[in-house]
Amino acid sequence: MEDKNAKYLKYAIGEIVLVVIGILIALQINNWNEHRKNQITKQVYLKSLIAELKTNLETYINVQNGYDNRIASFDHLFNTINTVDANKDSIKSAFNKAATFIGITMMNKTAFDELINSQNFQVFEKDLRDKILNYYNELHDKIERINIELDELRELRLEMYKSMDIAYESGYKNKENVEISDWKSNPDSPQFLKATNFFASRKNMLRYTRKMFDDLSVESEKLIAEFEKHLKN
Repeated sequence: MEDKNAKYLKYAIGEIVLVVIGILIALQINNWNEHRKNQITKQVYLKSLIAELKTNLETYINVQNGYDNRIASFDHLFNTINTVDANKDSIKSAFNKAATFIGITMMNKTAFDELINSQNFQVFEKDLRDKILNYYNELHDKIERINIELDELRELRLEMYKSMDIAYESGYKNKENVEISDWKSNPDSPQFLKATNFFASRKNMLRYTRKMFDDLSVESEKLIAEFEKHLKN
């Protein structure tokens, strides 16, 4: 009787072991499938992030070149104004070359927004998540700071244009008052002062934001190199 019970016990234990092994194999297969899906998701995001970073880099280069040209035009304006023998035509020409629009930040973070705000962010290793967040926070911070600067510049530009409108409405543009109608060559006119104040502020802002773009370019290149190390062909 004992042999029979022992036989049943061994059989039951064997069945339990087989069931446990089956469960472990199923869990392993499930984990492997989950890991495989996560890796595929990770690769998709890596390609999207790299593409966005490269697009931003091209934008940074174009913006920096544009900034350099505008800064040069402002330098030319102020050099002309401060030249002792400058004539009216050269000053007017310098003002016209310095004419500029305010612009926008032109930085894209759509791919980063989508990743960070999704559950898929967890498919990245912690070290890589930290690097992504550091770049994202820096980009977001710079966009906010630049937008504040741009808003202030828009106010300055509006003041300058209002001054021009006042001169126009008062009939100064029709040379009823030569000193004010010809403000570009009259340092004492309010239009001249507002315009030079605007261009000086614009130049400072361009130099300030250009440094930001320089920093972002360096960080973008580092992050692209990091992403490409995790990218599988």
